[in-house]
Amino acid sequence: MNCRNFKAKVAHYVDQELSGSEMIAMQHHCRDCSECACELKREQELKSMLASLQAPQPSAEFESKLFDAVRAQGNQVQPVRIWRPWRTAAVAAIAGAAIVFGALQTIDRKPALAQSDPIDFSADQAVQGTQDPFGGTPVVTVSSGQP
Repeated sequence: MNCRNFKAKVAHYVDQELSGSEMIAMQHHCRDCSECACELKREQELKSMLASLQAPQPSAEFESKLFDAVRAQGNQVQPVRIWRPWRTAAVAAIAGAAIVFGALQTIDRKPALAQSDPIDFSADQAVQGTQDPFGGTPVVTVSSGQP
C-alpha cells in the first residue's frame, strides 16, 4: 500500500466498505506513515461531525410556497427534447418489418395443381367450377353422364 492508494481509499476505509485484506493493508500503512495517519484522523473527525448534524426542518408554509413557485414556473418550462438513438433504431426496425410483412402478403402464391385425368371435352361430361370451402382455391369438378 502506498500513500496515493491510501488517500484514494481512506473514505471507504472509515465507512468500512473495503475487503478484509484492504482494511488490514490500510491499518499497516497507517502505522508506518504519519502523514496518512493524520489523513485518517481528519477523515474520521469529518465523518463524526457530519453524523452529528441534523437536517433542517422546513417551515410550515414551505410546501405551499414550493407548489406556488412550481405553478408559476409551469407555463415557462419547456420540455427538453433528447434524441435517443434506440428510438430511431426501433422505428426503423418496425418499418422494415412492416415492409417485409406487406411484401410477403402481396406475393401471389398459387398452389401447385394436382395431376388428374385430362378432361375430354368431346365426351358427354359436365364441368363445374367451384371454390374449395377450406382453402379458397378454385376446384373444377368433371362428371360424365355415364354411371
